[in-house]
Amino acid sequence: MSLWGRIFAAGYDKFMAETEEAGLARHREQLLADVRGRVLEIGGGTGANLPHYPRGIAEIVITEPEAPMARRLPAHALPARVVSAPAEKLPFEDASFDVAVSTLVLCTVGVPALALAEIHRVLKPDGQLLFIEHSGQTTAESLAGKTGSTACSVASATAATATAARWPASRARGSR
Repeated sequence: MSLWGRIFAAGYDKFMAETEEAGLARHREQLLADVRGRVLEIGGGTGANLPHYPRGIAEIVITEPEAPMARRLPAHALPARVVSAPAEKLPFEDASFDVAVSTLVLCTVGVPALALAEIHRVLKPDGQLLFIEHSGQTTAESLAGKTGSTACSVASATAATATAARWPASRARGSR
């Protein structure tokens, strides 16, 4: 556990507070309003999505590879468990989740295409990927991991298009 990881986790919510108030919290609420079934949240961070999940979800499994962030996940009324795992290597059976949620995560992933492939693997055939990503100018190649240094500029529209192409029977909803 690095000193930087502890500092980043300690300041993350404060750093994001203005962005959350300016509309990100509203995007989270809209994105998660209809979530049902067994949910996998990729990179749960400090739990910013937790207040926005509706009641009645069967289970939420939150992956968070950074221990300092995971320790900041609050206790919540919903049935949730935390698993230490990177998005590129999910320790779950194929087709085991109804919904996958990823908010502001792909920019931290070394190879976004590998993370999307893993998400695809663990989602049921009619599963749904819901996400919010940083916007910016990008190409399908950067999403495919060919230019990993541009991962932080993955645009939600590009990701939604690429995701929908991978899962024609399901819906991928993005927000920015």
